[in-house]
Amino acid sequence: MEPVWERYWHQFLNFELVLNQTKLWFAIEKELAKDFPKHIPQALLTKLDLTFDILSNAIEVYRKSPLSPEGKTFRKEGIKLPTGPNIFMEYISCKGAALKLDDIDKSTNFEMLIFQRNIITAFAHVDAFLSDSVRAACEARPEIMKSSKKIEWETVLSCGQWNTLMHFLIEEYANKFSWRTLTERVAYLREQLGLDMGIPEWALSYLDEAENVRHIMVHNGGNVSQTYLERTGRTDLAIGQPYPITTSYLGRRIELIHHLGAAAYRAVAAKFFNKTDEECPKTKEFGELPEQDPSLKKV
Repeated sequence: MEPVWERYWHQFLNFELVLNQTKLWFAIEKELAKDFPKHIPQALLTKLDLTFDILSNAIEVYRKSPLSPEGKTFRKEGIKLPTGPNIFMEYISCKGAALKLDDIDKSTNFEMLIFQRNIITAFAHVDAFLSDSVRAACEARPEIMKSSKKIEWETVLSCGQWNTLMHFLIEEYANKFSWRTLTERVAYLREQLGLDMGIPEWALSYLDEAENVRHIMVHNGGNVSQTYLERTGRTDLAIGQPYPITTSYLGRRIELIHHLGAAAYRAVAAKFFNKTDEECPKTKEFGELPEQDPSLKKV
C-alpha cells in the first residue's frame, strides 16, 4: 500500500509544482509582452540589435554595389547571424502577417496566445491528476471497479499475469473516467467513489464554464462557438467573437483548478489511504476564494 501512496503523494506534489509554475510563468509572460520587445531579457535584446545591424549593413553593401548586366543579386553568403532562435526574423514575419490583416498592432499583441496556452495547460494537468487519483483509488481498493462489464478471454490470457491484468483494468477504468466533463467527473468521484471533496456549487459552475472556454481555445481558435453558448447559457457573446480576455479571469480560474486538485488529493488520501489532515501536506481550501469575489463573475 505504501508504494501506491508514495507514488500518489508525489503525483500531487508534481501537480502543485506545475500549477505554481503555470501561475508564475503567466505573470512573467504578461510582463514580457508589455510594449514588446522592450521588456524581453537583455541577452535577447542584444541579439535582436545585432541581427538588425548585420542585416542593415548587408543591405547597405547591396545598395552601393555596382549594377551588373544581369542586375543586382542579394547574396546571403558571408552574412553570419547570431546562433540560436532568430527572433528578429520571426518578429518581422509577425509584422508582415499583421500588415496583411491591416492591423499592425496585432503583430505584438500576445494576450490571446498567453491566455490560450495557460488555460489549456492548467486543465491538462488537473485532468491528468484526477485520472491519477482514480488510478490510486483503484490500486488501493480494486473492488471499486466491480461491474457487470464483461472482458474477453483473449484479453485475460494476453495479460499473462494477475498484476498485468489489474493494470489493464485500472487503465480502462481511468480512461473511461477521463472522457467525462469536469463536473461529471467531480460528481462521479462523489457519488461512485464516495469522496467528500467539499467543492461548493459556485466553484463548480465557474470551473464548468472555464472548461468550455478551454474547449473553444483548443477547437475554435479562441472564438465563441454555438456549442459554447448552448453549454454555458451565455447571451452576452456572439458566435465568432474572440473570447473576452481578462487577467483576473485567467488567474482566478487557474487558482480554482489548483484548489480542485488539492480537494481531490485530500479526499483520496482520507478515504483510500486512511491519512489524517496532519499526515497530508498542507493544501488549499476553497474558503480562500470568497463567493462574492467580483473577478469570478462570468460576465
